[in-house]
Amino acid sequence: MEDNKFSTFLNYTACLVILVCVIGIVYGMIAYFTQQKNIQEYQIVLTVSPDSIYNEEKFSYYTDSLIQVINKHEHVIEERYNAILEEKYNTQQYWTIAGVLTTVVITILGFFGYKSFKDIETKCVDISKTTTTKIVRRSLGSI
Repeated sequence: MEDNKFSTFLNYTACLVILVCVIGIVYGMIAYFTQQKNIQEYQIVLTVSPDSIYNEEKFSYYTDSLIQVINKHEHVIEERYNAILEEKYNTQQYWTIAGVLTTVVITILGFFGYKSFKDIETKCVDISKTTTTKIVRRSLGSI
C-alpha cells in the first residue's frame, strides 16, 4: 500500500512538472512570436560641391533622372530584401518550434526514467500484460 501511495505521489508530481513546462513553453512562444521585427532604414544623400561649375539645366536633368532610377530600383531591392528577411524569420521560427518540441519530448521521457526506446517498449509490454491479466481474472472471477 505504501508503494502505491508513493507511486501516486510521483505521478502527481510528474503531472505538475509537465504542466509547469507546458505553461513555460506557451509563454515563451507567445513572447517570441509577438516581438517586433528589426527594421533597418537606409537614406541616400546627394551632395554637390560648391566649387563645381553649376549648370542648372544639366544638374536638374541628371538629378531628376538619377532620383527616378534610384526610386525605381529602391522598391525592387526593398521587396527582395524584405522577402529574404521574412523567409529567414519564418525558417528560424520553425526550427525553434521543432527544437523546443523535441527537447520537451526527450525531457519528459527522461523524467519518467526511460533511457531508450527499448525501455519504453518493455514498459508498455509489462503494463499491457498486467492489465490484461487483471481484466481476465476479474472476468473469470465473475463467472
